[in-house]
Amino acid sequence: MRVSGVLYLWPKNMPGGNIFSGKYKLNRQVKPWDLDKAQKDMRREVKNIGLTSNASRCVTPEQEEAYFNSVKGDLRPDQVWFRARKAKLEATLMGPVPLKDHYKQLHRTDSWDSQI
Repeated sequence: MRVSGVLYLWPKNMPGGNIFSGKYKLNRQVKPWDLDKAQKDMRREVKNIGLTSNASRCVTPEQEEAYFNSVKGDLRPDQVWFRARKAKLEATLMGPVPLKDHYKQLHRTDSWDSQI
């Protein structure tokens, strides 16, 4: 039995790791269900493009305003907590620093003679 025919078919260097993902991957064979899925995705995208290009036909300005007013409402508890923490940080650690504090370490009152 001769092995040389098989060796010509197989790639010389197999990629490391998962051979179906990455830069040097082996592409899977396209199956009929892959084509069906691609066609379904295309039909969905065409439908979405049609809806978004004619948005004025679907939603009136009054409906849009009513929706945004209903969404605006009260804040969720996590949003209240986040805003309180942010206000505290901005008031304390990340608060404004006056210029005199920036130059405080440069201002020296002692002279060379007093250190000897």
